[in-house]
Amino acid sequence: MNLGQKLKKLRKSWDLTQKEFAQRIPGKSDYTYIGKIERGHQYPSIKFLEKIAETYSVPLSYFFEDRPKATKGMIRSIDVLNWLTQHEEQAERFGLSWLARKKYLHYGYFETLAGKIKAMKEEFRKAIEEHSFPV
Repeated sequence: MNLGQKLKKLRKSWDLTQKEFAQRIPGKSDYTYIGKIERGHQYPSIKFLEKIAETYSVPLSYFFEDRPKATKGMIRSIDVLNWLTQHEEQAERFGLSWLARKKYLHYGYFETLAGKIKAMKEEFRKAIEEHSFPV
């Protein structure tokens, strides 16, 4: 079962339309986006899936159970890449230039890098909190 099918199954278990399902998710959620995810035309960020998981009382792993390990890794890698793209200045401070990220986007290397980046991201978040830098 793919991610979209899992999302649809969760929505149906609550007996909700796509619109009702989207309205309950904190932040700005559009029912058309839910439909695109269910049909496999759109891939949500991990952050968005976390909101859904929290709202509908399922573990985040619900969306990735019964999936090949490589797919889990690719999704995790996409999430890290999204973070790097959104926080390019911070990524530069860690020596992860845009060109270097592009060069190493093949799956094997990026899977290893994802764990390192996650740890650096956490370190950076703590530093921001301790020093109250504007983000």
